[in-house]
Amino acid sequence: MCATSPQAQQWMLCPQCDLTVRLPAVPAGSRARCPRCHTQLLANWHEPRKRPTGYALAALFMLVLANLFPFIDMHVAGLSSRITLPEIPRVMVREDYRSLASLFLLFVQGIPAFCMVTILLLVNQIALPHPLRRGLARILFQLRSWGM
Repeated sequence: MCATSPQAQQWMLCPQCDLTVRLPAVPAGSRARCPRCHTQLLANWHEPRKRPTGYALAALFMLVLANLFPFIDMHVAGLSSRITLPEIPRVMVREDYRSLASLFLLFVQGIPAFCMVTILLLVNQIALPHPLRRGLARILFQLRSWGM
């Protein structure tokens, strides 16, 4: 759908069943669905910035909570063992798994936090230079499947 003419933008190929569908005018708060497989083709939200902002803030809050509470807490036969997320890399470094500890920090802590902060910056129209904005968007789309 790279064409800019209004005539070309009225048609869309369904990503699930490959049916070519003429897109109707979608009022605010509605969705266009494929008539064959009912896959959502287009959505017109009332306030499109609120949903990603809410999800990103909730995810950052949950990441903070995940670091505060025990990750594993076991009580067996009078013995107890507890470990939190920040302690996992420390244990790995103590056992000479420094590279694994850095990968753990990167993929479990760093990339998800970076993605959520980037979403907040891009969606809420924070004043950023255009090249930085474009670079952050490219990085975000490349990293979206790499976080835990």
